[in-house]
Amino acid sequence: RLREGDDALVTGVPQRSAHSGRMVLPMARALRGPDGRFQGIVFALIDVGRIDALFSGLGHAPGRVVTLLGHDRLIIARHPPAPGTERDGTPATVSAPPTVKAIAEARRELSFRAVSSVDGVDRVNSLRRLGDYPLYLLAGSSVDQVLAPVRRRHAVTAALVMALGASVLVAGLLLQQAWRRQARALDEARARRDELQASEARFRSLTDGLEHLCFVADAQGMPSYYSPQWRAFTGLDTAAMLADARLTKGCVHPDDFPAMLRGWQAAVAAGTPVNLRYRLRRHDGAWRHFDARALPQRDAQGRVVSWVGSATDVTELVLAHEAQR
Repeated sequence: RLREGDDALVTGVPQRSAHSGRMVLPMARALRGPDGRFQGIVFALIDVGRIDALFSGLGHAPGRVVTLLGHDRLIIARHPPAPGTERDGTPATVSAPPTVKAIAEARRELSFRAVSSVDGVDRVNSLRRLGDYPLYLLAGSSVDQVLAPVRRRHAVTAALVMALGASVLVAGLLLQQAWRRQARALDEARARRDELQASEARFRSLTDGLEHLCFVADAQGMPSYYSPQWRAFTGLDTAAMLADARLTKGCVHPDDFPAMLRGWQAAVAAGTPVNLRYRLRRHDGAWRHFDARALPQRDAQGRVVSWVGSATDVTELVLAHEAQR
């Protein structure tokens, strides 16, 4: 529903939190970007214990009951509790015909007399929807009690509605704040992604015309781009090299690979520039000496977001030094 355009607040079935062990009420609302497209879902868990505490603080009189219902008539909270409503994983539902009809017709409020489907007590009830939320407050008093203090029943109902309405309002504000934080985080992530893509595009346009073997890696050191010179030198398809790290490993001389890998991993872990020398196999099978240098690229907060580097053929220089020994 939320993905297909429903922006209403959605409530789930009360369940026990695996983190706190307390009963919680899942609530969710769609997160949409400035263009109205679906971006995700803001999810919040309301501690049902707070609602229970609120109900308990109202005191208890024989025959009086207060129940918080979902739009599907599931009992979210009830005071006093009755058998079958302890939220043991299978919440009970209210099935009294007036309640079923009122919720089905989306009535905002209704007063009626009915025998409870939960405990069998004959009560005068007041059902009221809480704002635009998919929640209903059902307050009832036994007929015997109503015959004496009718006015007090109205006062208690009004107090319950105001108190629970304030609680739901606070939950709505918290959900709105979470939505705004999520929206800001998405905007910042998109901006960082666009900036990185633009930077990589500029880098590629500069390196495609160079003789060096240039490359780009992500923040974790995994290659994300090889310049066309890699294919000309190794004879391997660069897309295949990115998809299968074993191809790249096969290009490095077996005697040089362990030291090269240790040096690269240490630089990525420390976020410091790196300079490595190792041999690469040319497409004709010849081994050539290369000096490879890489620098970390950082965002405005100083976090490493990628690496750029190049490898230069220094075979003639190495051979010249060896000849002088």
